[in-house]
Amino acid sequence: MKAISNQAPQSVALSDEEIADYHRDGVIGPFTLCSPDEMEGYREKIEREVIGQPPQWKYQGANADSPCHYRHLDCPVIHELCSHPAIVERLAALYGPDLLLWRTSVLLKAPGSAEGKRFPWHQDGTYFKLVPEANISFWLAIDPATEENGCVQLLAGSHTTLFPTTDSDSDDFLGSMSKLDGLDTSGAVKMILRPGQFFIFSERTLHSSEPNRSNSTRKCLVGRVVPTFVKIDRPFERAEGVTLLCGEDRMGFNQVVNPPG
Repeated sequence: MKAISNQAPQSVALSDEEIADYHRDGVIGPFTLCSPDEMEGYREKIEREVIGQPPQWKYQGANADSPCHYRHLDCPVIHELCSHPAIVERLAALYGPDLLLWRTSVLLKAPGSAEGKRFPWHQDGTYFKLVPEANISFWLAIDPATEENGCVQLLAGSHTTLFPTTDSDSDDFLGSMSKLDGLDTSGAVKMILRPGQFFIFSERTLHSSEPNRSNSTRKCLVGRVVPTFVKIDRPFERAEGVTLLCGEDRMGFNQVVNPPG
C-alpha cells in the first residue's frame, strides 16, 4: 500500500472566497485527499482492520458496539486519514487552530440492508449533545459515491435555520427527519465523488441520501470535529475520551487521549 504523504499540497489552504462560500452555504468541496489508487490500498486495510475486527474499547452504548464507530481511538489507519493535512488545514481555516476529533464512522451503505435505505433530510446537530453547538464534519469517499448508490445531497444555505423534527417514513433508515414545511429541495447539491475525495459541512446543513440501488456497498469515512471550547455531553466520549486533531487544548472540558500508534 502506498503511504499517504504527510506533506500538505501547496493548494491545501482555503482561499477567502472558499471560506465565504462555506459560511454562506454550510458546505464546501469536493476536495482531494488522495488518488483512487491510494484509497484502494486504504480501503483494503479498513476492511481488514476496522470492519473485520472488533473495537478495543469497552463502552457499550448507542452505536458504540458497532465495529465501525470511534475507530480513530484504536485504529491508526482511521486516525491517519482524519489527521491528514488536506482535511485538518481546511477545518482549521474555518473553525480555528485548536480542534478535537470526537467521533468517526465508517458508514456502509449496502444495497438491500437497513443502512442502504433512504436517509431522510436531517440536520446532524439535532442528534449531538454539544455545548455550545459547534461542529464541523468531513465525508471522505472510500468507494465511488454515485447517484445510483445513494450519494449524499445537501441543501446549501439551510444551516442558517434550525428545523424541528418529525417522524420519518417506516422505509427510511432514521426514525426521525427534519420538518421542511414545503421547503424546495430540488436544487440540492449532489456530492458525486471519486475514492479519496471529501467534502466539509456544518452540523446544521440539511442533507439526505437516496437508497443504494446499485449492486455494491458504498463505504465512506465521516469525522466529527469541534473546537476545544466545546463540551461534549455524550457518555462515550466522556468515558473513553477524544483526540487532539491540531493545536492545543487550553480549556480542558473533555478527556483528551493519545491517538493510536
